[in-house]
Amino acid sequence: MKKFVSFFNGFTSDYRDRLDTIRRIGYDGVFFIFEGDPNFYAALDYAQEIGLLTESIHLPFYEVNTIWKEGPEGDEFINSLLRGVRVAAQKGSERAVVHISSSPICPQWTQQGMDRMRRVVALANELGVQLCMENTRHNNMLDRYFAEVEPSPYVGFCLDFGHLNGFTHDPLAERWVAYADRVSMVHIHDNDGTGDQHLLPFDGTLPWEELVPIIFKGRTDIPLLLELTETARTKYPDLSEEEFLRVGYARLERIEQLILKN
Repeated sequence: MKKFVSFFNGFTSDYRDRLDTIRRIGYDGVFFIFEGDPNFYAALDYAQEIGLLTESIHLPFYEVNTIWKEGPEGDEFINSLLRGVRVAAQKGSERAVVHISSSPICPQWTQQGMDRMRRVVALANELGVQLCMENTRHNNMLDRYFAEVEPSPYVGFCLDFGHLNGFTHDPLAERWVAYADRVSMVHIHDNDGTGDQHLLPFDGTLPWEELVPIIFKGRTDIPLLLELTETARTKYPDLSEEEFLRVGYARLERIEQLILKN
């Protein structure tokens, strides 16, 4: 199975050194946040130059709740999503991850918000980029989005394992059995259930042995994407960047064995 890791990992190495390390360890590709780093464009180009796959990027998300409200802020945010989809298409990224809401306070669903999102979906359809909605804090928003958006091969679902445990606290809920059929991407990380800590898998309390068969159902076409932040290193303060990323790669191999076993 293909194995990916996020470009951002809390280390401050030169982007070329980091990408060389990722390639040397054996990761198939790297995952970027759109314009999330001053070197985003240069790093994306260099990753492709050295043979790393860049199949997906994460679109902006911090101001996503503005799309549900009146005012220019919502339109400005949608424009940033549209720009990200265009760059994904230009750079050959097949998928773009997007949030429908953020923050502990659930926004009020509005027709204006859904109309704005449909603009992004339409562009993704036009350019052949699959727009993958990610589960965050508010399952009701996720459910309603999929109930209202028009079915398309360019409308997908990105299941974030850490969010099941740290945000909605329902990793083994029946609802995810149905959502498993929509999965085209996953974000793999762990936590202790108190927040979005982005620990390495098996360093938190997620029930991986029970959850992996439910989500993957033996499918090997879903890339394994390790999504890290600086907090992932809290259990490994003395490891170098390469040593830490090697541990991460081994954890993805462990996830892979759980998939192949079922």
